Amino acid sequence: MNVFNSFGRDITGTNFQDALVAADLDWTVSKLPIYSMGGDHETPITTNKHFAMVRNDTATMLGIVGPDYTPIQNEELAYLCERVAVNGVKLNTAGFLNGGQRVWMQLEGDSFGVGPKGDEVVPTTLFTNGHDGQWPLSSLPTSYRVICQNTLNMALSSARKNNMIISLKHVGNVSDRLEQMVYAIENWKHHTEVFQDRVKFLGNKEVTTEMVQEFWVKLYSNMFGTIHSNPQSEESLADNKKATSVITNWCNTFDSEVKLSGANMWTAMNAVTYWLDHEQIYRGNNKRDNKFNDILFGNRAKQKIEVLEYALAA
Repeated sequence: MNVFNSFGRDITGTNFQDALVAADLDWTVSKLPIYSMGGDHETPITTNKHFAMVRNDTATMLGIVGPDYTPIQNEELAYLCERVAVNGVKLNTAGFLNGGQRVWMQLEGDSFGVGPKGDEVVPTTLFTNGHDGQWPLSSLPTSYRVICQNTLNMALSSARKNNMIISLKHVGNVSDRLEQMVYAIENWKHHTEVFQDRVKFLGNKEVTTEMVQEFWVKLYSNMFGTIHSNPQSEESLADNKKATSVITNWCNTFDSEVKLSGANMWTAMNAVTYWLDHEQIYRGNNKRDNKFNDILFGNRAKQKIEVLEYALAA
């Protein structure tokens, strides 16, 4: 089961037109003028500086855009995915967030094993498109582990320089620039191979209990909070209590996964990324959408990249 299934629909094996229907993406958007009633409350007035992006099937306004904004329809996103889905790459899941403000499709490639026990990792690429004027058409290389469903962006700190994160603004001649994006995304398999080499390095790096504890303490201190060597105040005691709770969580996850993925730096790192994916609390009416955004694009995504970098340097 793909982790993204909890956010969208499984559309494995469907063609791209059927996938739009199966994922409830078979709708279009329109860029419409905005009207307001004048001072006499009878004469409508409008502007040529702002327009409404409207979902046509529900008549829902998704956002406000400028005059140069060019909509990219869901079927155009599906066409882009169709161009990329060759040589073993296949469509897997799709969905939308915030009523259609953002839509997405995920493709996956052939899985590979990490470590002596062959922890299965599936490389994926996530295509997202915004209809609210706030999000460009983007491609983000990601991965997920089959045994525990935690995700990891394959884009490291130098990703943008290497064209691993690709985005296309909704302005100008979209058709021509779609072709440019397809060309750039064709390098995805090469980037996957680089990512595969890095995680296999972690999977082959055996660790002792002392090494793992040292890695976690250093990681926690640098990323998540302070650990005091001689706590005296209530505040410092509270800091250490929180650190102990978090590191104990990591330890429990590590112990439960050792038999599945081995005692190596890969397992130690994933104890932390699992915590970032699954142990965080999201509140509010849009907590599902907020979790998706955070895990893939927000602070959690950045933290997981940092954790991977720490593990590679350990």
